[in-house]
Amino acid sequence: MSLRIVSAKDVAQITATFSPQELTDLMAQVFHNLSASEKAGDTKGGIHQPHRTLVPVANHTALFMPSRIEPFGTAIKVVSVPMPTAPPPVKAAGLPGTTLVLDELSGAVRAVVNARQLTALRNAAGKCSAS
Repeated sequence: MSLRIVSAKDVAQITATFSPQELTDLMAQVFHNLSASEKAGDTKGGIHQPHRTLVPVANHTALFMPSRIEPFGTAIKVVSVPMPTAPPPVKAAGLPGTTLVLDELSGAVRAVVNARQLTALRNAAGKCSAS
């Protein structure tokens, strides 16, 4: 099995095929499904989203966020949030993010996805959905 690398350029090309409304609607559906799964106390199927783990790094707090959506798959997103004390260039660079997608059969990493833009889209959609 080969490892697929999905660059920021690849992500931009893929997300450009959706309208802003389609992206917002898709995220609203994900938020709804997650909320419904949590309310039902669903632990046997559907969506599994354990608490994120925080690890302090010199200029960032690294967030490790695993999830599983059956039947789609399992992934973990890593986002580094600059600390208030981080140097201005570090803060200006935004939130670096990467998602690792696992192979369902072997458990090996199947893809590495640049998640910076996906994180921004998710956050924007969350704000739109909450309005």
